[in-house]
Amino acid sequence: MFKKINFSKLKNLLHSLKPNLLKPVNYKLTPKHYTFFIIIFGIIALLLTLFFINQKPTEQPIETTKESPAKSIVGNVAPLAQGKQIYSIRTDKPNNPQVIQVELDPLDVKMGEEQILTVIVKHSEGESITNKNIVTAVYYTDNGSTTAKFKLRRADGPPLITIWEGIWIPEDTHNYIYQAAITAASASGNFLTTLSFR
Repeated sequence: MFKKINFSKLKNLLHSLKPNLLKPVNYKLTPKHYTFFIIIFGIIALLLTLFFINQKPTEQPIETTKESPAKSIVGNVAPLAQGKQIYSIRTDKPNNPQVIQVELDPLDVKMGEEQILTVIVKHSEGESITNKNIVTAVYYTDNGSTTAKFKLRRADGPPLITIWEGIWIPEDTHNYIYQAAITAASASGNFLTTLSFR
């Protein structure tokens, strides 16, 4: 099955090859050799670069929930000023109409309670009140938004100043998100201001 190996013949064969294996090799590198090595090195570098560029980062699944954005906010509920609060609105680019003052009574209104919102609007001289004059407020709360409409309470002038009053009864919490975007509109244009309380 197995052939018997003649070690003496193998030893003689190795000794006959040994002088040829130990001879020094004299290779002279020419500019062609250097060019070849540079090209090979460049190709390897290019392939490695392409490999690492095309590697996709490990993606972690993002958990999505349909919870309120307010629940994702960490921390305690910021306190509100108590009772009636008056805000003066100033801008370096006056508009027509221009909301100049907003009063919330009380600012710290609770769910189911009533908040009276009074808005004072300044109009340009010569403008008169028409059915296009309106004021609205969109309240943004923890889980959504609601709109409050206003009634004209008084007009004085010149210049024409109108006082509008609206009532808002919150049906949602406003522990984390509490803003009022107030728009005054007339035949001349619109003015929007947003007050952020939380």
